Amino acid sequence: MSLNHLKSWSFNQKVTFSLLALLVMMLFFGAFVTLFVQDDLQSFQQGEIGEKITALTEKMLDGNENQSELFKGVNDLIKAVDSSKLNSGFYIQIVYNLIVFLGVSLLLGKVFLPKGIHSFTFKNKAPILFIASFVVAVNIQIIGSDALKLNEILGLDQLQEYFTGTDKFDDLKNMITQYMFLLPNEHRGWLITLIGVALIPAVGEEFMFRGYLMKLLSSKFNHHNGIALSGLLFALIHFNLTNFFYYFVLGVVLGYMYYWGRNLLFPIIVHFINNALVVIVYLESISTGAIQTDDALDYSLRTYSIMAYASVALCLVIFFMNYKRNKFIVK
Repeated sequence: MSLNHLKSWSFNQKVTFSLLALLVMMLFFGAFVTLFVQDDLQSFQQGEIGEKITALTEKMLDGNENQSELFKGVNDLIKAVDSSKLNSGFYIQIVYNLIVFLGVSLLLGKVFLPKGIHSFTFKNKAPILFIASFVVAVNIQIIGSDALKLNEILGLDQLQEYFTGTDKFDDLKNMITQYMFLLPNEHRGWLITLIGVALIPAVGEEFMFRGYLMKLLSSKFNHHNGIALSGLLFALIHFNLTNFFYYFVLGVVLGYMYYWGRNLLFPIIVHFINNALVVIVYLESISTGAIQTDDALDYSLRTYSIMAYASVALCLVIFFMNYKRNKFIVK
């Protein structure tokens, strides 16, 4: 069967095959990752480390602690664990992202997109759009925090608990355990961590959701529907209803940046910085000892919330105006 024959498949066939391929790869390699780190996870959860993870989880849910205290607690847990066990899980997660998202998106793009892998666009290199991407990355977190409030209003956390059998305690406990594997430790510095936690996932997911799926969906629907549908898939594929609206809003913003900017680097930059902020805040929390209370954080978010919306809106306008100006120049 030639590639040209596969390109002649109907839209429904392409979408069905693509989504099934992605889900199968996620389940297969997800099971492989789980199997690979299962013994380490059990040793953490059942021993003294498990008791400390539970204690930190309970302390955080009491509402008396903030994110700085969470990261300090995670840092203490990381120091108490053999770094080699944490690093094995970290590197296998990198392999997972490279194969499941980057590898599969390139393969599907080669098979189904009209221009193959050349359909992944990197043509527009306007400096102002790189600056705008950085501004969006800095402000999208605040918009995301507002989007998370919709989850509470609509009760999506209760819905997730109903379907998965997990509650806030389980979610936070799993997140703390995941932080232990992903954040820097004695034998893995911040640079390698940023590459594995922020850069590789950003590249892989943007190639999959904006580079491939958005373009495939837009070939059948208009570009706006393609952006919305790819953003919806981006939110659903994280399998976390608690953060659904945050991922959806982020996916839509990144979609318009790619469509109007015509360079996949722009959403990659935003995605990378969005991921990297976790590592940056962690390093700041454990190095400076500075603690920002939740009340102070909430006040800060309220103060700059309008500015964040205005900044992101202005940046999207810049992307749109650049798109209109270069509509027939950069294709």
